[in-house]
Amino acid sequence: KRRGLLKLVDDVNFYAEHFEVHLVEAVSLLFELMGQAEEVDTKLKCLNVLTIVMTAMQGRIQPVVQGILQAVPALWEEAKKEELMMGAVLVTIQRLVQALGTSVTAIEPFIVNVIGNAADVDSENELYTLEDGLDLWLHFARNLPHASPQLLTLFPLLNKTLARDFDHLQVCMHIIESMLLLNRGELVEIHGNAIGQIFMSVLGYVKDAATLIALEVLDTLLVVEAERGVVWLESSGVAYKVLSMMLDADENFLVRAS
Repeated sequence: KRRGLLKLVDDVNFYAEHFEVHLVEAVSLLFELMGQAEEVDTKLKCLNVLTIVMTAMQGRIQPVVQGILQAVPALWEEAKKEELMMGAVLVTIQRLVQALGTSVTAIEPFIVNVIGNAADVDSENELYTLEDGLDLWLHFARNLPHASPQLLTLFPLLNKTLARDFDHLQVCMHIIESMLLLNRGELVEIHGNAIGQIFMSVLGYVKDAATLIALEVLDTLLVVEAERGVVWLESSGVAYKVLSMMLDADENFLVRAS
């Protein structure tokens, strides 16, 4: 049944509107199979099918959102014991966040807790969770309709991630930008020093494409919090850094122009 469902929904000729009447039963059977399965591989395959169904159905998954919502916390707890499941569960949660849209505030404490575990480079499971945890963070921030004090407390995790390496620089920059749009001056007020450290370590030390992304985030900061942003640029040393790059004849023209 699982393979048949996968072939059906993961097909270019799949029509969501025709499958909609079978959606609730199909998802219920997937969770029933996961509950009965003893092998991690079987559970992973079920989660994969569930994610594909959620993606294929796009805006039509509302009838099963509550059911998935109720099952996800238990799935996450189980995944903590089976590290191979963690990434798959995180992708499922990410699809759920996208489906909920601004209603994601209803599960904000749970999502913040998951991100806090998954996006921590010091976690023993970070090899299995970091990338998907950061992606979840970004989707969550983009769907929140208002500022989130809980999410603000997680910001130091971005510092730790970028202090280790720049492998996830792009998604981290997009997270910072989304949090700036959400929390405006509050982010700069609370984590201004940390933001300064991030930009001082990035600007001038990464490839041109990554530098342009960082400069775009700085532009967003100045747009959403002009007065405080200017003060922060000067006190953090970022303004001097940007000016030095502008005057550097060896710097890429696009970077200098930005």
